[in-house]
Amino acid sequence: MDLYSWLKAGHVFAWAVWMAMLLIVPVAAGAVVGHSQGTTVLVTLRRLYSRVGTPAMLSALALGLGLAQLTGSFSATWLQAKLVLVLALAGLHGAIAGTLRRIADTPSEARPQHLSRLSIASGLALLLIIIFAVVKPIQ
Repeated sequence: MDLYSWLKAGHVFAWAVWMAMLLIVPVAAGAVVGHSQGTTVLVTLRRLYSRVGTPAMLSALALGLGLAQLTGSFSATWLQAKLVLVLALAGLHGAIAGTLRRIADTPSEARPQHLSRLSIASGLALLLIIIFAVVKPIQ
Protein backbone atom coordinates (compact mmCIF):
# COMPACT_ATOMS: atom_id res chain seq x y z
CA MET A 1 0.00 0.00 0.00
CA ASP A 2 1.08 3.54 -0.64
CA LEU A 3 1.34 6.50 1.73
CA TYR A 4 -2.03 7.89 0.60
CA SER A 5 -3.83 4.68 1.59
CA TRP A 6 -2.22 4.63 5.04
CA LEU A 7 -3.01 8.30 5.66
CA LYS A 8 -6.58 7.79 4.53
CA ALA A 9 -7.05 4.73 6.76
CA GLY A 10 -5.68 6.63 9.75
CA HIS A 11 -7.83 9.66 8.93
CA VAL A 12 -11.02 7.58 8.69
CA PHE A 13 -10.24 5.75 11.94
CA ALA A 14 -9.46 8.95 13.86
CA TRP A 15 -12.54 10.60 12.36
CA ALA A 16 -14.78 7.68 13.44
CA VAL A 17 -13.48 7.80 17.01
CA TRP A 18 -13.90 11.58 17.14
CA MET A 19 -17.47 11.36 15.81
CA ALA A 20 -18.34 8.68 18.36
CA MET A 21 -17.14 11.00 21.12
CA LEU A 22 -19.07 13.98 19.69
CA LEU A 23 -22.31 12.07 19.28
CA ILE A 24 -22.36 9.66 22.22
CA VAL A 25 -20.63 11.35 25.17
CA PRO A 26 -22.92 14.43 25.32
CA VAL A 27 -26.04 12.26 25.21
CA ALA A 28 -24.67 9.91 27.89
CA ALA A 29 -23.67 12.87 30.07
CA GLY A 30 -27.10 14.44 29.73
CA ALA A 31 -28.71 11.15 30.73
CA VAL A 32 -26.85 10.85 34.04
CA VAL A 33 -27.22 14.43 35.26
CA GLY A 34 -29.14 14.41 38.51
CA HIS A 35 -28.70 10.68 39.21
CA SER A 36 -27.07 9.50 42.43
CA GLN A 37 -23.89 8.28 40.70
CA GLY A 38 -24.09 11.01 38.05
CA THR A 39 -21.08 12.99 39.23
CA THR A 40 -18.78 9.97 39.05
CA VAL A 41 -20.06 9.06 35.59
CA LEU A 42 -19.71 12.68 34.42
CA VAL A 43 -16.08 12.81 35.55
CA THR A 44 -15.42 9.53 33.73
CA LEU A 45 -17.11 10.78 30.55
CA ARG A 46 -15.16 14.02 30.72
CA ARG A 47 -11.89 12.09 31.01
CA LEU A 48 -12.88 9.82 28.13
CA TYR A 49 -13.77 12.82 26.00
CA SER A 50 -10.50 14.61 26.69
CA ARG A 51 -8.20 11.57 26.62
CA VAL A 52 -9.74 9.86 23.58
CA GLY A 53 -11.87 12.42 21.76
CA THR A 54 -9.38 15.28 21.68
CA PRO A 55 -6.43 13.19 20.39
CA ALA A 56 -8.77 11.64 17.81
CA MET A 57 -9.83 15.12 16.68
CA LEU A 58 -6.23 16.32 16.40
CA SER A 59 -5.23 13.15 14.54
CA ALA A 60 -8.14 13.44 12.12
CA LEU A 61 -7.25 17.07 11.43
CA ALA A 62 -3.54 16.39 10.96
CA LEU A 63 -4.08 13.34 8.75
CA GLY A 64 -6.74 15.15 6.72
CA LEU A 65 -4.40 18.07 6.11
CA GLY A 66 -1.69 15.60 5.16
CA LEU A 67 -4.03 13.99 2.62
CA ALA A 68 -4.95 17.37 1.17
CA GLN A 69 -1.29 18.32 0.90
CA LEU A 70 -0.35 14.99 -0.67
CA THR A 71 -3.09 15.23 -3.29
CA GLY A 72 -2.83 18.98 -3.88
CA SER A 73 -6.53 19.41 -3.10
CA PHE A 74 -6.39 22.67 -1.14
CA SER A 75 -7.68 24.67 -4.11
CA ALA A 76 -10.77 22.46 -4.51
CA THR A 77 -13.93 24.31 -3.48
CA TRP A 78 -15.47 21.19 -1.91
CA LEU A 79 -12.43 20.80 0.35
CA GLN A 80 -12.50 24.46 1.39
CA ALA A 81 -16.19 24.11 2.31
CA LYS A 82 -15.42 20.89 4.18
CA LEU A 83 -12.59 22.58 6.09
CA VAL A 84 -14.94 25.36 7.22
CA LEU A 85 -17.33 22.71 8.55
CA VAL A 86 -14.49 20.78 10.19
CA LEU A 87 -13.36 23.96 11.98
CA ALA A 88 -16.94 24.53 13.13
CA LEU A 89 -17.02 20.92 14.36
CA ALA A 90 -13.76 21.52 16.25
CA GLY A 91 -15.46 24.52 17.86
CA LEU A 92 -18.40 22.31 18.85
CA HIS A 93 -15.89 19.84 20.29
CA GLY A 94 -14.54 22.63 22.48
CA ALA A 95 -18.03 23.73 23.51
CA ILE A 96 -18.90 20.18 24.52
CA ALA A 97 -15.63 19.85 26.46
CA GLY A 98 -16.39 23.08 28.32
CA THR A 99 -19.93 21.99 29.08
CA LEU A 100 -18.73 18.62 30.36
CA ARG A 101 -16.21 20.39 32.59
CA ARG A 102 -18.86 22.73 33.99
CA ILE A 103 -21.43 20.04 34.72
CA ALA A 104 -18.81 17.70 36.25
CA ASP A 105 -17.67 20.54 38.52
CA THR A 106 -21.17 21.80 39.41
CA PRO A 107 -23.74 19.11 38.54
CA SER A 108 -26.55 21.03 40.25
CA GLU A 109 -26.31 23.72 37.54
CA ALA A 110 -26.26 21.25 34.64
CA ARG A 111 -28.44 21.78 31.59
CA PRO A 112 -28.67 18.48 29.69
CA GLN A 113 -30.72 20.11 26.89
CA HIS A 114 -27.64 22.13 25.99
CA LEU A 115 -25.66 18.93 25.50
CA SER A 116 -28.37 17.44 23.30
CA ARG A 117 -28.36 20.52 21.09
CA LEU A 118 -24.58 20.39 20.74
CA SER A 119 -24.81 16.71 19.81
CA ILE A 120 -27.48 17.44 17.18
CA ALA A 121 -25.38 20.28 15.74
CA SER A 122 -22.41 17.89 15.58
CA GLY A 123 -24.53 15.34 13.72
CA LEU A 124 -25.67 17.92 11.17
CA ALA A 125 -22.11 19.13 10.58
CA LEU A 126 -21.02 15.51 10.26
CA LEU A 127 -23.65 14.87 7.58
CA LEU A 128 -22.52 17.89 5.56
CA ILE A 129 -18.85 16.92 5.90
CA ILE A 130 -19.62 13.43 4.58
CA ILE A 131 -21.49 14.92 1.62
CA PHE A 132 -18.57 17.21 0.77
CA ALA A 133 -15.99 14.41 1.19
CA VAL A 134 -17.85 11.71 -0.74
CA VAL A 135 -20.11 13.49 -3.25
CA LYS A 136 -17.93 16.59 -3.78
CA PRO A 137 -20.99 18.59 -4.89
CA ILE A 138 -19.02 21.72 -5.71
CA GLN A 139 -15.78 21.65 -7.65
